[in-house]
Amino acid sequence: MITPTKTVPRDRLRFLEHEVARYRSLFISLVGEDAEGAYRPELVARVLKTASERPTKIFRGASHFFADPKRT
Repeated sequence: MITPTKTVPRDRLRFLEHEVARYRSLFISLVGEDAEGAYRPELVARVLKTASERPTKIFRGASHFFADPKRT
């Protein structure tokens, strides 16, 4: 039996991409604040640099995710 694949409309996908970008911005703003409430520039620079790099690993499941840090 073949199960039909559910497709996501492009406008819905675009909305989800913007929502992820907003959550990423919120996360950076919460983690990037120091005691005075200002962004720590070194943290923001490191997060943005890491986000722009290509991934080095492929996520294949929880067991691989937890096993990979042990190998490196």
